[in-house]
Amino acid sequence: MKSSLVIMLCVFFVLSASCLHASIINPISYDLPNGQLGGDVPNFFDDTFTGSGNKTTPLASLANGLGDLTDDVVATTNWRGQYLRYIGWHAIDPQIRFRFEKNTLLDSVHFYFDDAEYGGVDNPAGVTISNGLTSEFRTVSDPVGTAPFRFEFNNLGMSGSVFDITLHRRTGYWVMVSEIDFYGSQPTGEVPEPTSLVGFVTLLGMLTRIGLQRTFNRRTKGGAGQGNRTSRASWHNDCVRI
Repeated sequence: MKSSLVIMLCVFFVLSASCLHASIINPISYDLPNGQLGGDVPNFFDDTFTGSGNKTTPLASLANGLGDLTDDVVATTNWRGQYLRYIGWHAIDPQIRFRFEKNTLLDSVHFYFDDAEYGGVDNPAGVTISNGLTSEFRTVSDPVGTAPFRFEFNNLGMSGSVFDITLHRRTGYWVMVSEIDFYGSQPTGEVPEPTSLVGFVTLLGMLTRIGLQRTFNRRTKGGAGQGNRTSRASWHNDCVRI
């Protein structure tokens, strides 16, 4: 009974390891209200958006595309020096819907915000993430200094293929974001690599050999107790060598 349980656990571990891949995960599209017109600069639009909607109109509904938030370009200075890398809002708390190709277990989401503390731009008050069933809010603390900063929404543990993210402004201030990154796991649906398959077959062969040895020990030594003790020792030694 115990040997069967160990075999099942080993098989489960091997198959699980081959089915999940934890890393940065790219959405296939997102929807958002376009950014707004600036004062000292032309605008804070999502000017590289690839989906539908008028990306030159403030607060226009943009849908089913990718753009500034997922282009792997993070602003390194405040909005005045790199306004084209930010999307900004001062009249609404924007909700952005991200879609993924398959069910995703999100562990962490990283946001890259501006914290200029001039021109009415400040860090957001907080962020809400929802999968349609549950939602979680986190407060964004004001970092030291005025440089752009990364806010990490960690230990999320939320599953789904569609996630809604709301950026909550501080009253009377702009919220500006240049990039959003997602980290977690997705089932790959891939066939195990040859090296993994060979290891799996080898493991099954070894476990079968150990089981046959236990049966032989019981029959030849005339005592179930002694046979069991020899078998456990052999099992332990073989498992140590895996």
